[in-house]
Amino acid sequence: MPVRISVQQLGAEPALIVTPELRAIVFSFDGTTATSNGLSIDPTFSVFCNEGTWNAVSNQPWLKVSKNDNTFTLAADINTGTTPPAEATVTVTGVSVTPVVFTVTQGVFDLPPRQVLNTLYDKEGLTLLWNAAHEAETHTILTYTDIDGGDQTLEVLPSETSTNITNIDVSRPLHSITRFKPIAASDVIFSSEPQKIDIIVIINVTRNKPTECSAFASDTQTGAYAVDGDYSTASLWMSPNTPGPHWIIVDLEDFYAINAIGLWRAYNAAHLMPKFTLQAWLDGDWVDVFSEDDAPAVPDVTVVYYKEFESVTTDRIRLFFPVLNPDEGYRVRLIELEVYSITKY
Repeated sequence: MPVRISVQQLGAEPALIVTPELRAIVFSFDGTTATSNGLSIDPTFSVFCNEGTWNAVSNQPWLKVSKNDNTFTLAADINTGTTPPAEATVTVTGVSVTPVVFTVTQGVFDLPPRQVLNTLYDKEGLTLLWNAAHEAETHTILTYTDIDGGDQTLEVLPSETSTNITNIDVSRPLHSITRFKPIAASDVIFSSEPQKIDIIVIINVTRNKPTECSAFASDTQTGAYAVDGDYSTASLWMSPNTPGPHWIIVDLEDFYAINAIGLWRAYNAAHLMPKFTLQAWLDGDWVDVFSEDDAPAVPDVTVVYYKEFESVTTDRIRLFFPVLNPDEGYRVRLIELEVYSITKY
């Protein structure tokens, strides 16, 4: 008796393949470039689905998906914010297959504000020295408080290398915000985060102040010539050519917190001045601030000596030169003595 057998042919197992197999993508802030694992990629993907029908969607409005036959392409809007947008999920689906899911994030425009290289403060006001402006920079805005307590703003153009502010209260914060237009074809302007600018105020507290000295070689070489602001060898305090000790006192005429010294010394081969002590008048006595035992000596050259030290508050200072050996020379030849009060705001 014949046996009837039924045979059914099954189709291939449902499959959904998305290539390249990337599961984490990062777009630049302007959407022009995309990377995965730090490598640049083309955000266009190929899809194989043997069920025929497939789809790809994004769950965030900033990330667009455009479908075309067997490919889809991702495109990101410009991120105009200072923080990344919400992470996007792209889901590729078929009829009955397991979906393919990957994540997409976007960066932010992160150029720092324009940097101040140095600050100079004197009776003319505060001067800011700028670094070179970025090509995308449109301007920098300074916000500060004036000497009358009013809030002020000042715009700095990229072409400016220095800015002078005449009416600033340097004890109050100074901030900057830099604006950028990195996409020439777009009107979108980006702003940096506000940056506090440190102001360093350096005051020479000895300039043109009253002086006393142990002795001087002539009436045109007294202690006053060491604080007159003339850095030439024609103006200096010169002691007699005697063993010493020699000293010069400067009356600061007020109390200052001093923390640095600058000396301009006129050397010759016979008088090298390698040893000296800075002293401050404290509680009715001279107190050593620091001593130098081997200052650099270059014969026939004016050498600038600079040293910072722990802050001391005083209204008088003395630079003391001890008794020297004959081979070190007896004579002090001091072109300029500057003592500084340095304050950082």
